[in-house]
Amino acid sequence: MEKHMKQIARLLLAASILAAPALAQAAYVTLGPLGVPSSATYGQTYLTPSTTQFYDDYLFSITTATVDDITFTLNLSTLLGIDGLQGRLYMGDATNITSGVVTSGLLQAWSTAVPISLAGTTGTAAVISPITLTAGNYILEVRGTVTGLAGGSYAGVLNAAPVPLPAAAWLFGSGLLGLIGAARRRIGGN
Repeated sequence: MEKHMKQIARLLLAASILAAPALAQAAYVTLGPLGVPSSATYGQTYLTPSTTQFYDDYLFSITTATVDDITFTLNLSTLLGIDGLQGRLYMGDATNITSGVVTSGLLQAWSTAVPISLAGTTGTAAVISPITLTAGNYILEVRGTVTGLAGGSYAGVLNAAPVPLPAAAWLFGSGLLGLIGAARRRIGGN
């Protein structure tokens, strides 16, 4: 229950970005180093529609962790909206970015778009499923097309969590402890 409450709180924080004043488009934004566990919020607001896709790149560094991401946009009739919202992950840093487009190091292809319907409002969520990343620099790239007459906004949450130990590691560890205990009894019994 507590985990779901944290996710809801993160989404509400990200939603508050949608109401933020308009931001200028940047080739890339540094989210900074992420601790484990932690979350980083990001977002962008566009004031005018466009017939070309935008590509926004968010740079971050991390120690070994499992990372997932959700980015969403709400379409308010024809006034505000973004179509084709998607995200993907790259390994690398600012040297991988040329004119706002990531050029190498693809780790995960474009995310799946999930339709949202909330109290008569529609939108899209772009979900990147959990992926284990080793220590290093990474880029989260978000794309879409601004279709609203007054522009559009999106917001997202990037989550980092410790890498869970596989069940085999727990079994190996408990077996090793059992062998050590048996060896101590054998040595102590002689």
